[in-house]
Amino acid sequence: MGHELKDQYYIEFRKGDQTRFLKDVKEGNFKSWEAMAGFLGVGRTSVFAYLREQYKLPRCNFEKLKRLRDVDLTGYSFRENLFHTYKSFDVKVSYSIELAEIIGIVLGDGGMYFSEEKRNYETLVCFNKLEASYRDAVKLLLEAYFLNYKFFIYEAPSEFLVKNGSSFIPKYLVEAGLRLGNKTENEIAIPVWVFGNKGYVIACVRGIFDTDGSVYCKYAHYAQVQFKFASRVTLESVRAAVESLGFHPTKAIQDYGFKKHLSWKFYLSQQKEIENFFEEIKPRNEKHVERYNQIKLKQQSLKSRVGSEKVWGRRIKEAYTSGPYIPALLPAPIKWSAELKSDD
Repeated sequence: MGHELKDQYYIEFRKGDQTRFLKDVKEGNFKSWEAMAGFLGVGRTSVFAYLREQYKLPRCNFEKLKRLRDVDLTGYSFRENLFHTYKSFDVKVSYSIELAEIIGIVLGDGGMYFSEEKRNYETLVCFNKLEASYRDAVKLLLEAYFLNYKFFIYEAPSEFLVKNGSSFIPKYLVEAGLRLGNKTENEIAIPVWVFGNKGYVIACVRGIFDTDGSVYCKYAHYAQVQFKFASRVTLESVRAAVESLGFHPTKAIQDYGFKKHLSWKFYLSQQKEIENFFEEIKPRNEKHVERYNQIKLKQQSLKSRVGSEKVWGRRIKEAYTSGPYIPALLPAPIKWSAELKSDD
Protein backbone atom coordinates (compact mmCIF):
# COMPACT_ATOMS: atom_id res chain seq x y z
CA MET A 1 0.00 0.00 0.00
CA GLY A 2 1.31 3.43 -0.85
CA HIS A 3 1.47 5.82 2.06
CA GLU A 4 3.34 9.07 2.59
CA LEU A 5 4.00 9.76 6.25
CA LYS A 6 3.53 13.38 7.26
CA ASP A 7 6.35 15.62 8.39
CA GLN A 8 6.48 16.24 12.13
CA TYR A 9 7.30 19.74 13.35
CA TYR A 10 8.67 21.11 16.59
CA ILE A 11 9.22 24.62 17.90
CA GLU A 12 12.85 25.61 18.32
CA PHE A 13 13.13 28.32 20.98
CA ARG A 14 16.15 30.43 21.80
CA LYS A 15 17.94 28.82 24.78
CA GLY A 16 15.95 29.41 27.96
CA ASP A 17 12.83 30.69 26.18
CA GLN A 18 11.00 27.35 26.14
CA THR A 19 11.32 27.08 29.94
CA ARG A 20 10.20 30.68 30.39
CA PHE A 21 7.27 30.22 27.99
CA LEU A 22 5.96 27.14 29.82
CA LYS A 23 6.24 28.81 33.22
CA ASP A 24 4.36 31.88 31.96
CA VAL A 25 1.60 29.71 30.47
CA LYS A 26 1.25 27.65 33.66
CA GLU A 27 1.05 30.70 35.90
CA GLY A 28 -2.01 32.07 34.15
CA ASN A 29 -3.82 28.87 33.21
CA PHE A 30 -2.94 25.78 35.27
CA LYS A 31 -2.79 24.99 38.98
CA SER A 32 -0.13 22.31 38.47
CA TRP A 33 2.20 20.80 35.88
CA GLU A 34 0.05 17.67 35.99
CA ALA A 35 -2.94 19.76 34.91
CA MET A 36 -0.93 21.07 31.95
CA ALA A 37 0.09 17.50 31.06
CA GLY A 38 -3.58 16.47 31.06
CA PHE A 39 -4.47 19.42 28.82
CA LEU A 40 -1.75 18.49 26.32
CA GLY A 41 -2.55 14.76 26.49
CA VAL A 42 0.99 13.78 27.53
CA GLY A 43 2.56 12.38 30.68
CA ARG A 44 3.84 14.67 33.43
CA THR A 45 7.33 13.31 32.71
CA SER A 46 7.14 14.78 29.20
CA VAL A 47 6.12 18.20 30.53
CA PHE A 48 9.12 18.26 32.87
CA ALA A 49 11.37 17.24 29.95
CA TYR A 50 9.99 20.22 27.98
CA LEU A 51 10.54 22.43 31.02
CA ARG A 52 14.20 21.33 31.29
CA GLU A 53 14.51 21.74 27.49
CA GLN A 54 15.54 18.10 27.13
CA TYR A 55 12.78 17.76 24.49
CA LYS A 56 11.70 20.38 22.02
CA LEU A 57 8.03 21.33 22.20
CA PRO A 58 5.99 19.73 19.36
CA ARG A 59 4.16 22.24 17.21
CA CYS A 60 0.74 20.70 17.98
CA ASN A 61 1.29 21.28 21.72
CA PHE A 62 2.63 24.77 21.14
CA GLU A 63 -0.51 25.62 19.14
CA LYS A 64 -2.73 24.40 22.01
CA LEU A 65 -0.85 26.50 24.58
CA LYS A 66 -0.65 29.73 22.60
CA ARG A 67 -4.46 29.75 22.18
CA LEU A 68 -4.95 29.89 25.94
CA ARG A 69 -6.00 33.03 27.77
CA ASP A 70 -3.33 35.64 28.60
CA VAL A 71 -0.59 33.99 26.49
CA ASP A 72 1.62 36.70 25.01
CA LEU A 73 4.36 35.62 22.59
CA THR A 74 6.09 39.01 22.68
CA GLY A 75 9.72 38.66 23.68
CA TYR A 76 10.09 34.99 22.72
CA SER A 77 12.37 33.91 19.88
CA PHE A 78 11.38 30.68 18.10
CA ARG A 79 10.95 29.00 14.73
CA GLU A 80 9.43 25.82 13.31
CA ASN A 81 11.66 22.90 12.37
CA LEU A 82 11.17 19.35 11.11
CA PHE A 83 11.78 16.35 13.35
CA HIS A 84 12.37 14.20 10.28
CA THR A 85 11.08 13.93 6.73
CA TYR A 86 9.87 10.69 5.19
CA LYS A 87 9.87 9.98 1.51
CA SER A 88 7.02 8.08 -0.12
CA PHE A 89 7.05 4.55 1.27
CA ASP A 90 5.29 1.68 -0.46
CA VAL A 91 5.00 -1.48 1.64
CA LYS A 92 2.44 -4.06 2.63
CA VAL A 93 2.82 -5.07 6.26
CA SER A 94 2.80 -8.83 6.77
CA TYR A 95 0.87 -9.31 10.02
CA SER A 96 1.95 -12.40 11.93
CA ILE A 97 2.71 -13.81 15.36
CA GLU A 98 6.38 -12.98 14.78
CA LEU A 99 5.62 -9.34 14.01
CA ALA A 100 3.34 -9.10 17.05
CA GLU A 101 6.18 -10.32 19.27
CA ILE A 102 8.59 -7.86 17.67
CA ILE A 103 6.08 -5.05 18.37
CA GLY A 104 6.05 -6.14 22.03
CA ILE A 105 9.85 -6.27 22.19
CA VAL A 106 10.22 -2.74 20.79
CA LEU A 107 7.48 -1.43 23.10
CA GLY A 108 9.21 -3.08 26.06
CA ASP A 109 12.90 -2.27 25.82
CA GLY A 110 13.51 -1.24 22.24
CA GLY A 111 13.32 1.91 20.18
CA MET A 112 13.48 3.48 16.73
CA TYR A 113 15.24 6.79 16.20
CA PHE A 114 16.21 9.27 13.51
CA SER A 115 19.24 11.52 13.97
CA GLU A 116 18.87 14.95 12.36
CA GLU A 117 22.58 15.56 12.79
CA LYS A 118 23.77 12.28 11.24
CA ARG A 119 20.75 11.90 8.94
CA ASN A 120 20.44 8.20 9.77
CA TYR A 121 17.94 5.78 11.29
CA GLU A 122 18.51 3.27 14.06
CA THR A 123 16.47 0.38 15.44
CA LEU A 124 17.70 -1.15 18.69
CA VAL A 125 16.78 -3.43 21.58
CA CYS A 126 18.52 -3.31 24.99
CA PHE A 127 19.45 -6.33 27.11
CA ASN A 128 20.86 -6.89 30.57
CA LYS A 129 24.35 -8.45 30.63
CA LEU A 130 22.78 -11.62 32.11
CA GLU A 131 20.38 -12.02 29.16
CA ALA A 132 22.81 -13.25 26.49
CA SER A 133 20.70 -16.26 25.49
CA TYR A 134 17.55 -14.16 25.16
CA ARG A 135 19.51 -11.50 23.26
CA ASP A 136 20.57 -14.13 20.71
CA ALA A 137 16.98 -15.42 20.41
CA VAL A 138 15.69 -11.90 19.65
CA LYS A 139 18.43 -11.35 17.07
CA LEU A 140 17.37 -14.56 15.29
CA LEU A 141 13.69 -13.55 15.45
CA LEU A 142 14.39 -10.12 13.92
CA GLU A 143 16.58 -11.52 11.15
CA ALA A 144 14.07 -14.28 10.36
CA TYR A 145 11.25 -11.73 9.96
CA PHE A 146 13.27 -9.01 8.22
CA LEU A 147 14.99 -11.20 5.65
CA ASN A 148 18.21 -9.79 4.15
CA TYR A 149 18.63 -7.36 7.07
CA LYS A 150 21.33 -8.06 9.64
CA PHE A 151 21.25 -7.02 13.29
CA PHE A 152 24.52 -6.53 15.14
CA ILE A 153 25.38 -6.97 18.82
CA TYR A 154 27.15 -4.12 20.61
CA GLU A 155 28.45 -4.36 24.15
CA ALA A 156 28.01 -1.24 26.26
CA PRO A 157 29.42 -0.89 29.81
CA SER A 158 26.21 -2.09 31.48
CA GLU A 159 24.15 -3.70 28.71
CA PHE A 160 24.04 -5.33 25.29
CA LEU A 161 22.44 -3.62 22.29
CA VAL A 162 21.07 -5.40 19.22
CA LYS A 163 21.05 -2.75 16.46
CA ASN A 164 20.26 -2.17 12.80
CA GLY A 165 20.92 1.04 10.87
CA SER A 166 18.63 0.67 7.85
CA SER A 167 15.79 3.10 7.13
CA PHE A 168 13.46 0.31 5.97
CA ILE A 169 12.89 -1.36 9.36
CA PRO A 170 11.76 1.71 11.35
CA LYS A 171 9.57 2.84 8.46
CA TYR A 172 8.05 -0.65 8.27
CA LEU A 173 7.37 -0.70 12.01
CA VAL A 174 5.79 2.76 11.78
CA GLU A 175 3.45 1.32 9.13
CA ALA A 176 2.74 -1.53 11.59
CA GLY A 177 1.60 0.97 14.24
CA LEU A 178 4.68 2.14 16.18
CA ARG A 179 6.31 5.59 16.19
CA LEU A 180 9.80 6.94 15.90
CA GLY A 181 11.42 8.70 18.81
CA ASN A 182 10.88 8.85 22.54
CA LYS A 183 8.27 6.25 23.57
CA THR A 184 7.19 8.12 26.69
CA GLU A 185 6.69 11.41 24.88
CA ASN A 186 4.89 9.72 21.98
CA GLU A 187 2.68 7.69 24.35
CA ILE A 188 2.77 4.61 22.13
CA ALA A 189 0.08 1.94 22.51
CA ILE A 190 -0.20 -1.62 21.23
CA PRO A 191 -1.49 -1.34 17.62
CA VAL A 192 -5.17 -2.14 17.10
CA TRP A 193 -4.50 -5.01 14.67
CA VAL A 194 -2.83 -7.02 17.45
CA PHE A 195 -6.14 -7.25 19.34
CA GLY A 196 -7.82 -8.94 16.37
CA ASN A 197 -6.12 -12.30 16.99
CA LYS A 198 -5.52 -14.08 20.31
CA GLY A 199 -2.22 -15.50 19.05
CA TYR A 200 -1.04 -11.98 18.22
CA VAL A 201 -1.97 -10.75 21.70
CA ILE A 202 -0.10 -13.63 23.39
CA ALA A 203 2.99 -12.99 21.26
CA CYS A 204 2.92 -9.23 21.88
CA VAL A 205 2.51 -9.66 25.65
CA ARG A 206 5.37 -12.19 25.57
CA GLY A 207 7.65 -9.65 23.87
CA ILE A 208 6.72 -6.94 26.38
CA PHE A 209 7.08 -9.20 29.43
CA ASP A 210 10.38 -10.70 28.27
CA THR A 211 12.01 -7.29 27.77
CA ASP A 212 10.36 -5.03 30.34
CA GLY A 213 8.22 -7.11 32.70
CA SER A 214 9.27 -8.73 35.97
CA VAL A 215 8.35 -11.57 38.31
CA TYR A 216 9.53 -11.60 41.91
CA CYS A 217 8.90 -13.10 45.33
CA LYS A 218 6.58 -11.20 47.68
CA TYR A 219 5.86 -11.96 51.34
CA ALA A 220 8.60 -14.62 51.40
CA HIS A 221 6.97 -17.10 49.02
CA TYR A 222 4.23 -15.50 46.86
CA ALA A 223 4.92 -14.75 43.18
CA GLN A 224 3.93 -11.41 41.67
CA VAL A 225 4.13 -10.31 38.02
CA GLN A 226 4.61 -6.60 37.30
CA PHE A 227 4.36 -4.42 34.19
CA LYS A 228 5.63 -0.85 34.51
CA PHE A 229 5.87 2.07 32.03
CA ALA A 230 6.53 5.80 32.16
CA SER A 231 3.50 6.36 29.90
CA ARG A 232 0.04 5.58 31.24
CA VAL A 233 -1.26 5.23 27.66
CA THR A 234 1.25 2.46 26.99
CA LEU A 235 0.51 0.77 30.30
CA GLU A 236 -3.26 0.82 29.79
CA SER A 237 -2.90 -0.77 26.35
CA VAL A 238 -0.73 -3.54 27.82
CA ARG A 239 -3.20 -4.00 30.67
CA ALA A 240 -6.04 -4.31 28.14
CA ALA A 241 -4.07 -6.98 26.26
CA VAL A 242 -3.42 -8.98 29.45
CA GLU A 243 -7.07 -8.64 30.48
CA SER A 244 -8.27 -9.79 27.04
CA LEU A 245 -6.52 -13.13 27.68
CA GLY A 246 -8.74 -13.77 30.69
CA PHE A 247 -6.40 -12.56 33.44
CA HIS A 248 -7.36 -10.14 36.23
CA PRO A 249 -4.68 -7.43 36.53
CA THR A 250 -4.87 -4.74 39.19
CA LYS A 251 -5.83 -1.21 38.24
CA ALA A 252 -3.12 1.16 37.00
CA ILE A 253 -1.11 2.44 39.96
CA GLN A 254 1.05 5.57 40.12
CA ASP A 255 4.65 4.99 41.16
CA TYR A 256 7.27 7.62 42.01
CA GLY A 257 10.40 5.54 41.75
CA PHE A 258 13.97 6.36 40.78
CA LYS A 259 14.65 10.12 41.04
CA LYS A 260 10.93 10.62 41.82
CA HIS A 261 9.94 10.21 38.17
CA LEU A 262 6.30 9.31 37.70
CA SER A 263 5.54 5.93 36.15
CA TRP A 264 2.56 3.59 36.01
CA LYS A 265 2.33 -0.09 36.88
CA PHE A 266 -0.06 -2.98 37.37
CA TYR A 267 0.27 -6.47 38.85
CA LEU A 268 -0.89 -10.02 38.52
CA SER A 269 -1.07 -11.39 42.06
CA GLN A 270 -3.32 -14.48 42.06
CA GLN A 271 -1.00 -17.48 42.25
CA LYS A 272 -3.07 -19.70 39.93
CA GLU A 273 -3.30 -16.89 37.37
CA ILE A 274 0.47 -16.41 37.42
CA GLU A 275 0.93 -20.13 36.82
CA ASN A 276 -1.51 -19.91 33.89
CA PHE A 277 0.27 -16.78 32.64
CA PHE A 278 3.59 -18.61 32.34
CA GLU A 279 1.89 -21.61 30.71
CA GLU A 280 0.02 -19.51 28.12
CA ILE A 281 2.51 -16.72 27.39
CA LYS A 282 5.55 -19.06 27.39
CA PRO A 283 8.26 -16.43 28.02
CA ARG A 284 11.49 -16.83 26.06
CA ASN A 285 13.62 -14.94 28.58
CA GLU A 286 15.24 -17.58 30.79
CA LYS A 287 15.76 -15.01 33.54
CA HIS A 288 12.00 -14.81 34.17
CA VAL A 289 11.44 -18.54 33.83
CA GLU A 290 14.25 -19.44 36.25
CA ARG A 291 13.11 -16.85 38.79
CA TYR A 292 9.53 -18.14 38.70
CA ASN A 293 10.71 -21.74 39.06
CA GLN A 294 12.71 -20.74 42.16
CA ILE A 295 9.61 -19.12 43.67
CA LYS A 296 7.60 -22.27 42.99
CA LEU A 297 10.27 -24.36 44.74
CA LYS A 298 9.95 -22.08 47.78
CA GLN A 299 6.19 -22.55 47.72
CA GLN A 300 6.51 -26.34 47.50
CA SER A 301 9.06 -26.41 50.32
CA LEU A 302 6.79 -24.27 52.50
CA LYS A 303 3.75 -26.44 51.76
CA SER A 304 5.73 -29.55 52.69
CA ARG A 305 6.93 -27.97 55.94
CA VAL A 306 3.51 -26.61 56.86
CA GLY A 307 1.98 -29.99 56.08
CA SER A 308 4.42 -31.73 58.43
CA GLU A 309 3.71 -29.19 61.18
CA LYS A 310 -0.02 -29.77 60.82
CA VAL A 311 0.42 -33.55 61.11
CA TRP A 312 2.65 -33.15 64.18
CA GLY A 313 0.20 -30.75 65.83
CA ARG A 314 -2.68 -33.12 65.19
CA ARG A 315 -0.81 -36.06 66.77
CA ILE A 316 -0.06 -34.02 69.90
CA LYS A 317 -3.68 -32.89 70.19
CA GLU A 318 -4.89 -36.50 69.83
CA ALA A 319 -2.43 -37.64 72.51
CA TYR A 320 -3.78 -35.12 75.03
CA THR A 321 -7.45 -35.83 74.34
CA SER A 322 -7.65 -39.57 73.67
CA GLY A 323 -7.19 -40.96 77.21
CA PRO A 324 -3.97 -42.71 78.18
CA TYR A 325 -0.92 -40.63 77.58
CA ILE A 326 1.65 -41.68 74.99
CA PRO A 327 5.20 -41.62 76.38
CA ALA A 328 6.67 -40.95 72.95
CA LEU A 329 4.77 -37.67 72.69
CA LEU A 330 4.13 -36.42 76.26
CA PRO A 331 6.47 -35.91 79.21
CA ALA A 332 6.34 -38.56 81.95
CA PRO A 333 4.67 -37.56 85.26
CA ILE A 334 6.94 -36.39 88.09
CA LYS A 335 7.74 -39.04 90.73
CA TRP A 336 8.31 -37.46 94.14
CA SER A 337 10.89 -39.18 96.39
CA ALA A 338 10.03 -40.39 99.91
CA GLU A 339 12.53 -37.90 101.39
CA LEU A 340 10.73 -34.92 99.95
CA LYS A 341 7.34 -36.20 101.14
CA SER A 342 8.56 -36.64 104.72
CA ASP A 343 9.30 -32.88 105.00
CA ASP A 344 5.56 -32.23 105.23
